[in-house]
Amino acid sequence: MGPGSVVILLIGKPGHLRDALQSVVGVLPGLKSLKTADTGLLALKILRETQPCLALIGSGLPDAEVLELVRQIKQERPQTHCLVLAEQSGQRHLALAAGADCVLSPGSSAGEVVLTIERMLDNQR
Repeated sequence: MGPGSVVILLIGKPGHLRDALQSVVGVLPGLKSLKTADTGLLALKILRETQPCLALIGSGLPDAEVLELVRQIKQERPQTHCLVLAEQSGQRHLALAAGADCVLSPGSSAGEVVLTIERMLDNQR
């Protein structure tokens, strides 16, 4: 990834967690664009238009929608990394089984989220 070439799609219902994630992700080096979506359908539309490097799926979406969204992203654009925030271990296992590249807890520190994203993006270089 060259400077200013990273596009990230942040998916989740508006609220404190999404705002916090926007702040954390918005300062990543090389970030060209940060797109947001509050539904799976809007996320897929943006995915097709912008071809992001990473889809960060936050909380607020129903479990079934998260799982289907991960499956769709991986089917349509396998090179897009999927990072899911899941609160329970059952959700974590289901997200990984659906194709998520990584699953973190919504309570993860900002530093952990940034390091995880940077590691995932480094794998694309």
